[in-house]
Amino acid sequence: MITALGGIKEIVSANKKPLTQVPKIRSITAQKILESNLLDRVETEVEFVRKNEIQTAFYWDDN
Repeated sequence: MITALGGIKEIVSANKKPLTQVPKIRSITAQKILESNLLDRVETEVEFVRKNEIQTAFYWDDN
């Protein structure tokens, strides 16, 4: 999804049409993504990571 849409911000702000253009994402899956309150869940995870001083890594990082 990140590759197809460009990043987390684009995923969170996407409507149904761009989501359904991601390979293997069909209309029903796109609708569930839109109904999932994804941004709230991401914010909760980021808060948890910061609070617990967890070191994160990006998928394409060399280390």
